Parts: sequence; structure tokens; C-alpha cells
Amino acid sequence: MISLERVNAALSTEQGILPVLDNINLQVPDGGICAFIGPSGCGKSTLMKIVAGILQNYRGQVLFRGERIDPKKHTIGFIPQNYGLLPWRRVKENISLGWRVKKRGMPIEQSSWRKLLSQLGIESLLERYPGEISGGQQQRVGLARAFLMQPDILLMDEPFSALDAITREEMQAVFLELWQTYHVTTLLVTHQAEEAVLLGQKIAVLSARPAHVLKALDNPLFGNPAARREESFIRLENELRQLLGKAKEPL
Repeated sequence: MISLERVNAALSTEQGILPVLDNINLQVPDGGICAFIGPSGCGKSTLMKIVAGILQNYRGQVLFRGERIDPKKHTIGFIPQNYGLLPWRRVKENISLGWRVKKRGMPIEQSSWRKLLSQLGIESLLERYPGEISGGQQQRVGLARAFLMQPDILLMDEPFSALDAITREEMQAVFLELWQTYHVTTLLVTHQAEEAVLLGQKIAVLSARPAHVLKALDNPLFGNPAARREESFIRLENELRQLLGKAKEPL
């Protein structure tokens, strides 16, 4: 379980100290997915960096299974908006990079390697460079790199926002298939209400900066792309949009 307990954070700017997070409290069960949605600039990415262990200057506690999250101890996968691929490395090298950095010379488990490549349909891309493949294919490579590491925690910062609508829906389905195989505890940042309903078992709606949790919802509609046009799905989308409208209002 990931536990966020009274998490507060501020950033130093030329204008002074800027409060970013205000008393964030949330729990995400082992193997669950929590989608964070909120206004642009509210602090969603800052929260991801705190969970990743990149930002240490915060108050409160960020725990995984009762222990403070430590990147040296815990394996944390990260999928950013721009896929995070190295353009001068071939696909096979990009996929294995996270494993080699984290596992420090341990041989890659070939059964896991073959299974992931097959699930993602990228066996034929291994010798290509990122600039030679499409955005959807690059996203598949990013997913392969993250899941190959067998992470304790997976962080996804608007991972599908750069894709066109059709490719985005395809990649959301691909991600769900992978997650249903590996059940990695996942935090997902999104700015789309539809994506939050589809991919979030739990949905946390954040206020404008300094962000606090306006509402945390358990989502019974999670993981069912066929439900996109059902009344209950659209109703929950609309509820999130209304909350986001309130989130943007000045306090």
C-alpha cells in the first residue's frame, strides 16, 4: 500500500516560497491504480516526484508497505509524457536500460523479456531507433521498459496525452492488459476526465495550487473501455468535470 500522510510541499522561486501541496492524505492499496486529476500547474507532477524520491524537501510521510519510499530499496518505474526514450539508443537498448541501471549487472530474465515483447507486439522493432517508429510504438517501448523492471510502484505522468485520440484509446487498452497481468501499484496523472474514469480504480481530484484532495472516489467503472458510452460512465465523467470547475475557482 502507498500511504500519503499530511504531505505538504513548497518550491523556491525568484518571487519567494511557493506553496504547492497542502496536506495531501490518500491511500492506494497494493496492486491498485489511483488516477490524479486537477487543474494545470496544481502540483500533480510535484507529487509524482515526491513519491519517486526525486524531491526530498517536503513535510509529512510517503510510505510503501509501511516504510518510507526509498529509490535505493524500492523499484520505481516511471513513464513520462514524452516517453523518456534515448534517441541515440536502439529500441532494445531503451527497453533494457531501466533494468541495467536498477539491477546492476543482473542478467535480464529472458522469459519476462519475451513475454513483454509478445504482449506489446514490438519484437520487430528492436533494432530501430525511437525516431524511426511511431508515437504509439514509442509508448509501447516505454511500457516495456517500465514493466520489465518488475517495479514495486509505477508512476505515469500524462503518458498518453501526446497521442492522437485513436492511438490513445489503443494504448489505454494495452496498458490495462499489462496491468491485469502484473498488477503493479500505479499512480497516474491525467488531465482527461474520461481517462481518469477508465484507468483509475480510485480517482483523486486535486484543487488548484496549493493542491489538496477535493474528493477521492472509488470507481466501479474502472477498466472497461466498452463502457465509455454508458450513462453511468458519462455521469461520472461529468461529476469529475464539475469538480474540476470548482477546483479552478479561487479560494
